[in-house]
Amino acid sequence: MICNYSFASDKNWRNDFLEVYSLVSETRDSFIQEESAIRNSYNEEKQSYNYISIAHKQRFTAGTRAMLTCSFEKYGAPLITLSNSVEKDERGFLIYGDHYEIVAYEGGCNVWFITKSSDGSQKTYINQNLLRLRFPIENGMKIDLSVAVGAKQGFITVDICGNSFDIPVPNLSDSFIIGFTACEGINRLYEAVIEQ
Repeated sequence: MICNYSFASDKNWRNDFLEVYSLVSETRDSFIQEESAIRNSYNEEKQSYNYISIAHKQRFTAGTRAMLTCSFEKYGAPLITLSNSVEKDERGFLIYGDHYEIVAYEGGCNVWFITKSSDGSQKTYINQNLLRLRFPIENGMKIDLSVAVGAKQGFITVDICGNSFDIPVPNLSDSFIIGFTACEGINRLYEAVIEQ
């Protein structure tokens, strides 16, 4: 199965995605639709950029690859999210449970694992930086970010800007949710592909 999505204004990608937020996100705003992309924005009330995501409604398993074409202005963090679950917060918004973030940013690529704190509260979380691969990414450049799950048992394979690496993901469940996220500056998401 191959799912191709364009986030352009004339495409109907919303049928297959839900708005979801990270445990880290303090805002609950939506993506802004532009002609060729969707983007986040600055939240005046919180004095920060919106940290927002869309998650595919279907669950996926090992052997799946997600690809995202994205960019950022000056600095940013467009990323692919792999989450074990989606649940509602105290206000009824959907949030990711334990999840991995594979992030493109001006200094290269980061991989994070975000989980609830030991008391299980949605308001407190543990944010672990698992990898920081350094190489420059230019402001405004279209980035192709690819994450393959299960190329090696318990690992993901990441490809970005001519760099490729494997990293263990021991906390990823057998079936998982794929999301596409924008945070830390203005980020644009142009298109995505999910192959299973």
